[in-house]
Amino acid sequence: MDTLLLDLKNRLALLLTSVVTRKSLQKLWVTIYKLSLRGMGVLNAGSDEVTGEGWLIEKISQKKLDTILDVGANTVVFGSNSLHAKEIIAFEPHPKIFEKYLKNAPKKNRFGTKITAHNLAVGSENKKVKLWDFAEDSELKYTQPTSTLASLNKTVIENLHGQKAQSFMVDCVTLDMFVKEQKIKNISLLKIDVEGFELEVLRGALELLENKKIELIQFEFNQMNVFQRVFFKDFVDILNGYTLYRVSKNGLLPLQKYSPVTHEIFAFQNILAIRNDRVTYWEEILCE
Repeated sequence: MDTLLLDLKNRLALLLTSVVTRKSLQKLWVTIYKLSLRGMGVLNAGSDEVTGEGWLIEKISQKKLDTILDVGANTVVFGSNSLHAKEIIAFEPHPKIFEKYLKNAPKKNRFGTKITAHNLAVGSENKKVKLWDFAEDSELKYTQPTSTLASLNKTVIENLHGQKAQSFMVDCVTLDMFVKEQKIKNISLLKIDVEGFELEVLRGALELLENKKIELIQFEFNQMNVFQRVFFKDFVDILNGYTLYRVSKNGLLPLQKYSPVTHEIFAFQNILAIRNDRVTYWEEILCE
């Protein structure tokens, strides 16, 4: 009986394959695939509303938080206008962006939340590093007046974006060292947007992760990780004490048990990691 069932299964698979793998249907499958990815919370890049970041900020604004760390702030500190927290600490390594936008940013928001900004990169080691950006004479520099695509990986600028690159020497710190020096007790939210170096930030926060000092972690996973040779599995492993979700404008989309088919998708996605012992608490807030 088992042999007959296996033979039937193979025959059906062969029939299905012969029908769907036609050259004339490939554009249709690609279109359906991309629509499916959007439904899974992938490829929804754009404004905060499209990425789901706006929804997330609105939800967590219902609670008073402890410290928020914004790694890769660019021109606007995460939640600076809407989150009620003990403090928000921003990191932006680009010297020109920091000088223009963050150096003299407001020191408090309407809730009285203390806001500080540091002209630092964050990574897995305390050292000086090169930050790569579009060169001033690059073809598409006019599209990046605030250098939102600056990266610690030169190939991201030259190979992914196809542009001439220029570098800036910047200081890099680990979160483990910074938090210890600043005597920060609890981090409600760690937001990371560092153009492919998200895993390096987490590698520099192993003590914080082990000691359960971070409740929520929001980060991006996208095509940058190809150039870093970083897999989603690397995030699953380092965040083994967390439950992972994709973020959409309609809420959280739980990521089930790891599978390369559903997880290793190198396209834009916003990920939220909730520490396991706080899942019930945060799901009640985020999933109501």
